[in-house]
Amino acid sequence: MIKMTTTYISLGCNQGVRIENLHKAMLEIQKKVGAIKRASSIYETPAWGFEGPDFLNACLCVHTELSAEELLTQLLEIEISMGRVRSSELKYTSRSIDLDVLFYADQIISTEFLTVPHPRLALRNFILFPMAEIEQEMPDPKLEKSILEY
Repeated sequence: MIKMTTTYISLGCNQGVRIENLHKAMLEIQKKVGAIKRASSIYETPAWGFEGPDFLNACLCVHTELSAEELLTQLLEIEISMGRVRSSELKYTSRSIDLDVLFYADQIISTEFLTVPHPRLALRNFILFPMAEIEQEMPDPKLEKSILEY
């Protein structure tokens, strides 16, 4: 029997035809990651951490057979296929798509490449609002708070 894991993924973009980018990313997630069980509304928010065009943001609940590391690899490949270029500098910039793992079941993961729960989740209303729309009760395994308690 295949073990399915529930994961939560945020999507954001502020370049190109933003709504088309979000829809394309959702289709690719459905193909390469797993079944989308719930999707939030799409929120328009100002750029965070830099001056730039407004973002469209959403969150997904996805059931996947992938490990957390495989999940991250697939999300990064989707970003690259959609034209995302990551800067070697540690600064925020405009992007065609940004995909982040927010939660992976109730696991706490800290590796060189992946930190789950997402380390800046509590600071980002552009993630908290869409996440609260699809999942309010699940506690953050690290902070032991629900999304509504942030």
